[in-house]
Amino acid sequence: MNENPRFYVLSAERFDGTTPLSMGWLPNNNQNTPRHVVEQDLVGRLSFADLARPGTSGCVVLARRWSSEAEGDQVEVRSVSATETKDDPPTTVLDSLLEVSTLLSTWSRPLFLGPTDALAIHHLPEGGGTVELLVADEYGDLLKAHIQAAEAEALAGNSVTPLGTQTLLAAGQVEPVKNRDLLVLLTFETDGDVSLPALEDAGQGVRVTFLRVDGDGVPRIVLKTPATDTVNSVTDDPGFTPYVMRSLQDVVTYRRVPGGWIREQGTPAHVLVNETTSPIAVPPGVEGTLYVVSRVAGAAVATLPSCADCRVGYRIFFVNAGSAWLTPTPDGTDRINRSLAPYSLPAGASALFEVMTLIDWCAVAQDETPIPIESADASVDVPAWRGFGRQIVRVSNAAGVVNLPSTEDVNVGASCLVENTGTGVVTIDGDGADLINGHLTRAVPPGAATLLVMNGFSWTATGGDFGPQREQAVVGVTVLPSGTADLVLASRSFTTYGPNTKAKVSFTASGRLTPDENGDVSVVYRLRVDGTFVPGSHRVAQLTSVPMVDGYFSYATEGLVSNLAAGSHTAEIVILSATSTQPSGVINITPEGSLLVEW
Repeated sequence: MNENPRFYVLSAERFDGTTPLSMGWLPNNNQNTPRHVVEQDLVGRLSFADLARPGTSGCVVLARRWSSEAEGDQVEVRSVSATETKDDPPTTVLDSLLEVSTLLSTWSRPLFLGPTDALAIHHLPEGGGTVELLVADEYGDLLKAHIQAAEAEALAGNSVTPLGTQTLLAAGQVEPVKNRDLLVLLTFETDGDVSLPALEDAGQGVRVTFLRVDGDGVPRIVLKTPATDTVNSVTDDPGFTPYVMRSLQDVVTYRRVPGGWIREQGTPAHVLVNETTSPIAVPPGVEGTLYVVSRVAGAAVATLPSCADCRVGYRIFFVNAGSAWLTPTPDGTDRINRSLAPYSLPAGASALFEVMTLIDWCAVAQDETPIPIESADASVDVPAWRGFGRQIVRVSNAAGVVNLPSTEDVNVGASCLVENTGTGVVTIDGDGADLINGHLTRAVPPGAATLLVMNGFSWTATGGDFGPQREQAVVGVTVLPSGTADLVLASRSFTTYGPNTKAKVSFTASGRLTPDENGDVSVVYRLRVDGTFVPGSHRVAQLTSVPMVDGYFSYATEGLVSNLAAGSHTAEIVILSATSTQPSGVINITPEGSLLVEW
C-alpha cells in the first residue's frame, strides 16, 4: 500500500448507491486519521475523483463495517461516465461490476477503481450504519497496482480468492466473473473462438485462466467487444489481441485491470507467410513478435512498417525460405542498425528486428553461417552477409578476382575465407576504398587460403601470400677447406604474390671436427635474400677440438624480411669465412643442415 493511505468513515441513514456526493469535498492528501461525514443528506455513491489523489489512474479501496449496527451493509463497484465529476448528477448507473458483497467487521477483498468507476455503499432500509474505507493510489503504474493488491489482500486476510470452473466443448462465451477467479477448461473438436467476459461482467483484479485440456480443435481467445475492450492496452488489433492455443496443455491467464485486460504471459507470435509476392508489405504492430516467412522463388524485398506506427519493443522475425536474397527495407527515414541501407538476408538465413525508437530498428541475424560460394568465374562478387559467421569462397579460375562487400554492410567480427583451388593467382579486392591490411588488394597463390576478418573499418587478413607457405633446401655433406670465404652454402627460390610480403628465413645445421686432431674451428655465416643480408642473422660458430674425442657443434640463425614485392626471390646461407687450425685443415658440415623459407 502507499505510504500515506487515507481513511474515510461514512455515516448516514441510507446510501442508495445512485446519487452523487453533494458536499463537494476533496480528500486531504496528508490525512491519515479517520474522517467522519455525518450530514443527513449524504448519499452513497463515491466517484473515482472522490477517492483518488489528483493525477492518478487507479486506486485500491478496502471497506469494512465500522459499528455493530446495520449488519446488512453492502458494497459494490459501478461504472459511470468518464467525464462525470463528484458533484455531477449521475447520467447513467450501469450494472454492478462486482457482485454485491456484504460488509463485515474485517476488511473486504481489494476493490480496484479506474477513472470510470465509482464505489456504491448500501444500508438496509431499517437503519443507518457506519462504513470505513481505506484508499491507496496506484500512481498510474500497473505493476504498483499489483503490489498494492497483494498487500491489500494480506491486510484483508483474504489470501485465497474464490475459484470457479467452466468447461467449454466448443466456441462460446466465458461466464461473468465479478468477485472470483475462473478456470476455463477447453476441449474443442474443431477450431473456435472463446470470448472473454465483457468488462462490465468482470470485477477488477479477477483472473481468467484458460487451459487447453484435449481435442483436435484449436481454441482462440478473443475480446467480447473488440472495438472498446483492450488487452495490454491494445484495442482491436487482429494481429495481437487474439491468443491461439496451438498446443495441448497450453495455458494463458488474463487479469481484469482498470480499462481492460492484461495477458500475464505476454503476447503470442503470429505468422505471415508470403509465397510469391514481392515486395512484401509488413504490417505495423504494437506488441509481441510477427514471423514473416518468405518463400518467393527469386530475390524478394520486404517493406518494413514505419517505426512511428509501432510500439517500442515490437518485433519482426524474418525467415528467408526462398531461393535467393530477401531484403528488408526501412520505411522513409527509418534506420536499421543506424543505417538507412537495407538489410539483406541470404537464402536460408533469418534475422530478428526490434523497434528501438521512433526511427530505429535493431536487427540481429540468427543464422550466422552463410552458404559457401564456389565459382570458376573470373570475377566473384561476395554479397554482404549478416551475423558473425564465416563466408567461405572457393575460386578455381586461374586469374580469379574476389570482390568483397562493403565493410559498412558486414558485422564487426564477421570473417571471409578465400580458398584458391586453381592453378593461378587469385586476387582479393576490397570494396571501393576499403583496405586489406592497409592495401587495396591481396593475392592468394595456388593451393593457399586467406582468412579476412572485419575489424570495424577495414579487413585484417592472415594466410595466403603471407602465411602457410614454405620452401626448404637441404644442405648436403660439405667439406670446407680452411680459408673459405663468401661461399653460398645453400640457396632456395620462392615466389610471393602480393605487395609488402613478409618472409622468415632460417638455417640450421651441425658441424664435425676431425677426430684425433688438435686445433680450433671458426665459421662466420649469414642469411641473404636477393643479394641483401638479412638483419640480425650474423652468427659465429667456434670450437676447440680435444684429441680422441669426436667434436660436434651446431649452426643456427634466422631473420625476417619485410616489404617483399610480388615476384620471384632467392634466399641464401652464405659462409663469410671459415678457418681451421687442425692439421687436416678442413671443416665438415653434415647432411642434417637445411635452409627454410616461410611466408
